[in-house]
Amino acid sequence: MTLSLRSSLALAVTLSACWVTSASATPIVYSVSGTASGNLGATAFINAPVTVSLVGDTGFVGLNVGPATVTIAGIGTAAFTDTTAVFDNSGIPSAQISDVTRNLLLFGTRGPAIFSTYDLRGPVGPVTGTAFFNPFATFPTTAGLFDISSVPDSTSTFTATVGGVAVPEPATIGLLGAGLAMAWTRRSRVRRANSVL
Repeated sequence: MTLSLRSSLALAVTLSACWVTSASATPIVYSVSGTASGNLGATAFINAPVTVSLVGDTGFVGLNVGPATVTIAGIGTAAFTDTTAVFDNSGIPSAQISDVTRNLLLFGTRGPAIFSTYDLRGPVGPVTGTAFFNPFATFPTTAGLFDISSVPDSTSTFTATVGGVAVPEPATIGLLGAGLAMAWTRRSRVRRANSVL
């Protein structure tokens, strides 16, 4: 089956248009950090800087679910293996990262009034407030179970940074595909023309 140049172009434009419709999502990195004690796998940490981060997108509908990691000074970084999401609560002004699989809070910040109106769709912070977590609740990671047993100064800081991760948008991939399809069609036509001569 051979496609005419016009048919190939129409197919490429149609395919790229399908990809362009979902190009509005922008990566956003949410982080909660503080000084804490607990365990990561078989390694205990005491009064160490801890950051729990989640990569979501600003175009989410419903839950802003994404991959999350924990970084502990002197130990390293591990990825959570359960489904994780970021939440905000305007009634009790707070923002937190939670384990959706277990329906448990991982680490959060509450208190600052900015969380009364913040909708998780843009940058914010750093915002420091009261730390909240589930003492001794364990969460599976790539380095073993993670838990926080205490936050000595009772504070944590929440930050959201837009565009912190380079992820190609679907529109870019669609346009690349359309360009490759047109180049392939052109190459096929040139080969056929040369073989006739």
